[in-house]
Amino acid sequence: MDKGKAVKQWQKLSDETMEGMGEWREQNPKATLREIEKVLDERMMKLKQDKIINASVAWKLFICICQN
Repeated sequence: MDKGKAVKQWQKLSDETMEGMGEWREQNPKATLREIEKVLDERMMKLKQDKIINASVAWKLFICICQN
């Protein structure tokens, strides 16, 4: 995956996370700060996991290319 495509994909996932958070807030207007933090942490963890997986795949691909 080229750098530009990776950046666009990361931005898309980030935008989806924040949009989803906005929707959740509209549906839960009386949520406590603790509830908001919990939901945001869950969504950010998913974003982080996706980034780690992408980096891991890219690293494995790099190693394979270097070995050939």
